[in-house]
Formats: sequence, C-alpha cells, structure tokens
Amino acid sequence: MFTDVSKDRWSYKDIERLANAGLMSGYPDGTFKPEQNISREELASVVSRLTFKMCLLDGILQPLLPAVFTLYRGDGGIGTGFFITETGYLITAKHVVENEKYFTAIEDTNYKCHLVATSPTEDIALLKVDRTVPNHFTICQGDIDETLYRGKHIAIIGSPHGYDDSVTQGVISAPRRESFPGAGTLGAFQTDAAINPGNSGGPAIDGNGHVVGIAVWKFTGVDNMGFCVRYDQIRVFCRQNGVEV
Repeated sequence: MFTDVSKDRWSYKDIERLANAGLMSGYPDGTFKPEQNISREELASVVSRLTFKMCLLDGILQPLLPAVFTLYRGDGGIGTGFFITETGYLITAKHVVENEKYFTAIEDTNYKCHLVATSPTEDIALLKVDRTVPNHFTICQGDIDETLYRGKHIAIIGSPHGYDDSVTQGVISAPRRESFPGAGTLGAFQTDAAINPGNSGGPAIDGNGHVVGIAVWKFTGVDNMGFCVRYDQIRVFCRQNGVEV
C-alpha cells in the first residue's frame, strides 16, 4: 500500500479500507504521512468522493447533460452518444450505428452528424458534427488497476427508450470483463447500474464527471448486470483515428 504505513500501525486497516474505496489517497512519492495534518484541499477531495458514493450528484450533472444526446438513426433506431471534443467529435457504441452513415443527435440543439470510424475489436464508434459544441466530456486518465476497482461508484447517463438525460447509478463489480460474449478481449467492466435499450453509447462517469466507460450491453432477463467498454479502450481508439482525448 503506502511505503510509510507499516502493517502493525493501529490505523493501518482503516487507511487501507478508505484508500481501496477511493476515499483517501497518498502522495505522488508513494507515502501517506499518517501523522501530518490534513489540508482543506485534501478534505474537499475526500468529501467530494464520499458525497458521490452517497449518490449526491449536485454540481456534477448539470454542466455535463448538454454534452449527452439521443442519437436517432435513419431507420428509427435510437441510442445515446456524447461529445468528447469542442470541435464536434462524439462517441457512441458501434452497434448503434451499424449499417448507417448519417444520424441526428438531439439535445437542446439538433446536430446532423456522420460516421468517422468504428473499432475493429470493441463496441465503439466515432462520429463528427461540423461545428464547435458548447460542452464536452473529459476522458479519464490513469492506470486501470488504480482507477477502476470493485466497489467504485459510477453513474450512467443515457436515453433508455428515448427518455433523454436518464441517470442510473451503481458500482463496478469487475474491472475486466469481455466487451460482449465471446469477444476474447477484456475491454469492459461490469456494473450493477441499470442499462436498458437506448442507453447504448452513453457515458459512464466517476465522481469527477470524467468518462470511465461507454454503456454497451446487458444480460437480457438478468437484473443489474450491465457492461461498459473501459476508458482506456476509448482513448486508444480515438488516438488511432487522430483525435487526442
């Protein structure tokens, strides 16, 4: 865990529990400095993460909702997507855009968008609108094993059955699962946050409002067993297509 916290220290188990839950963190040099006073800045960070775990999303959602939209296909099918750059690049699930080239993204403003690329291995698609956009998401950074862990609280935004700006919350059950049955690659995480038809392509966010995944599928007939393609797969895919995120 931390280099300066010995296992025989009276506070070791409490520190380990809170650190594993993402409610406390150490310093960049790998130390924790258990006897050092906590700063107001550190306290704000801890309380912010705690309130998110308590399902308090005030101050996080409102700035983000305009960057999420319902994506309408030409044949009447729907999904969800979200902007990732101010220049109009947006992400959705590949199965939402299959066999179509042009789409309408509807939020407060309607956008005509076109398909740029789809991932050959993951359920991800990149689209583009030919204008700048007012809001966009930040893709999470950091090591997967430290950022995504069992019990981490997340929220998913989408348009299940066309009900836009619907938000569900849950925890990550496993950070490495197949993106779809038989995929052979472990590019997704499992969550109990509800995912329903129309949610596909929507962002899964953490307590900072950063994207940690894309909602892609759920087990039909099984409650609270959904899957999201992880943010590391999103980042690689975007960079392969010339979009820095």
